[in-house]
Amino acid sequence: MTEFKRMTAGYYVNTMCKSILLQMARGYILARWLNRTSLSQKSKRNHIAKWLFGSVGKSCCIGSSLSIEYGKNVHIGNNFSAGENLVIQDGAPINIGNDVSIESNVVITTVLHSLCAKQRKVQWIPQRFPRKHKGLFIYNKPITIGNHVQIGVGATICAGVTIGDGTVIGARSVVTRDIPPNVLAYGVPCRVIRPITEADRVSHEELFDGI
Repeated sequence: MTEFKRMTAGYYVNTMCKSILLQMARGYILARWLNRTSLSQKSKRNHIAKWLFGSVGKSCCIGSSLSIEYGKNVHIGNNFSAGENLVIQDGAPINIGNDVSIESNVVITTVLHSLCAKQRKVQWIPQRFPRKHKGLFIYNKPITIGNHVQIGVGATICAGVTIGDGTVIGARSVVTRDIPPNVLAYGVPCRVIRPITEADRVSHEELFDGI
């Protein structure tokens, strides 16, 4: 098993290994290509997205300045939209459902580090790496974002989190634990504020007032 596959499976790995660096270079090149392609060239951008991500559904709209580590571990459903400056660290699988909307300046990261200072420092593990690859050691936990989820401006989605269907995450929230379906949640750390009900539905008159 390569170190990239070990990382995807959640093992503690050296980020400077060849298999990880090659996948990171691939993700960087494809993300740079996507960022340099005009937003008006929808067909070309969709083509690049299919190369970049592990899987992507119909209608994927991503703003400029996407920053991503690998791309291969990201799986996106139908009708996905994301604003400017989306940051994705996908050392583990990130599964995003259908009809998900992500606002600008959002960070989605699967990366975790040991709390022990000695384990966080740059080091060698000669038992596993004959040529003594020196690097920073990390591990990753997967993230799941359900269907019909909206994530507000500047939010951070942390490793190991699941966000249920129909939930709205408020701006600047830091999601450190699972959030259930069909709720409004926000804060640092993010917490459930209340359920989303029919009372939250915008009326026809409000939608078209003044038109």
